[in-house]
Amino acid sequence: MPSGRTHLAIEAGILSAFAVGGAVLVRKGSLPTESLLSFLGGFAFSMIFLTPDLDLVRSRPTRRWGRLSILWWPYAKIFRHRGVSHHIVWGPLTRIAYLTLLAAATAVGASALFGSPVSFGRPRANVWAILAGVYVPNVVHTVVDAVATRHRRRM
Repeated sequence: MPSGRTHLAIEAGILSAFAVGGAVLVRKGSLPTESLLSFLGGFAFSMIFLTPDLDLVRSRPTRRWGRLSILWWPYAKIFRHRGVSHHIVWGPLTRIAYLTLLAAATAVGASALFGSPVSFGRPRANVWAILAGVYVPNVVHTVVDAVATRHRRRM
């Protein structure tokens, strides 16, 4: 299995390629700047903080959350390593759903505490760009793991 640093290096290279390609599209007028920045921001955040390795309690990605890393303990207990959390479709969705659930619970708790209703409003167009940015590095991580596993088995 590639190390976490190897995953980060590969994902950073791909992020750089998306940034250059996206800048070209923005310059041509084919892509709104806000969409590119939303995608790149989602990608960078996901690459560092939302990797499939959050299913390990003592992983480097979990430790990056600092004191908030305790939030990922239930996630690590629910999902075994390289199980659903490393699935190319369901893995990123589990982490997005998990964070959404935490945010909703926090909002409801704050609403109850402060007595004001929670309003999430309508999603903005850039939400899709952010979600795509969150999704892509997870796909890269999973594909790199699969390729490395196949390579080792052949050796």
